[in-house]
Amino acid sequence: DLRTFARGASVRVTLYYRVLRRTSEPLWMNVHFRAVDGGALWPHFHARHYPIQGRYPTTDWMPGEVLRDDVSVVVSPSVRATELRVLFSVDTLHLTSRLEPSAHGRPDHAVELGTITVTP
Repeated sequence: DLRTFARGASVRVTLYYRVLRRTSEPLWMNVHFRAVDGGALWPHFHARHYPIQGRYPTTDWMPGEVLRDDVSVVVSPSVRATELRVLFSVDTLHLTSRLEPSAHGRPDHAVELGTITVTP
């Protein structure tokens, strides 16, 4: 199953961004996880990153571009076996605000990409 991962495996996510307008603020992309059962999860299990390995800052993006961003997150041995929601959000540099998605957003301004299962 392509959505089942053992501890120590890498979860690879490919994100595509369609640029609608320019921004003067550097933005962080964040792939993060929440347990479906609502239980605690290892807090460092995420991929908060500058997109495209930092090679093309968001302040240089041009309207009309479609950009690909490949992200890998290693499932730490500290992550318990459970089903997880895979979430995506865009954060400002200062961590004080998260951009609101134009569609399908949750109350925390994240978008759910799907679910995965972590096995022992």
